[in-house]
Amino acid sequence: MQEAALDNELMLQSFWERPLREWRTLDKEIPIGYLRHYPNRLSWQLAKNKIIQQVNLDYRYAPLRIFSPWWLPTYWWTINRPSVTWLLMHTAVSAIITDNISQALKYRRRK
Repeated sequence: MQEAALDNELMLQSFWERPLREWRTLDKEIPIGYLRHYPNRLSWQLAKNKIIQQVNLDYRYAPLRIFSPWWLPTYWWTINRPSVTWLLMHTAVSAIITDNISQALKYRRRK
C-alpha cells in the first residue's frame, strides 16, 4: 500500500479480527480500525498489541464509548441515515464513517 503512494488518507477497517492482524503484518504503518457496534474486550487487546489505531463504533452506542480503549480515537459510523450523519457532523467527533457520498462530501467541505 505504501508503494501505491496514494494522495488521500487511507484507513483499513474490518468487523473481523483475522484481517486486522493480517493487514498489520503486511504494513506496520497504515491506520487500521476495528468496526464494532459497541466496545468489547477484544478492542482493548488489539489496541494493546498495536494492531489497531482507532475504534469505529456504531453511533447508537455512543454512551458505551467509556468502555473503549480511552487512548485511541473513536470514529463513528452510521448506516446511511442523513439525519444521523448531519447530527454527528455538528458535534465534536473525530470522524464519521458513512457510505452516503453526498453526506461525506458535506462533511469534507465543513472541515
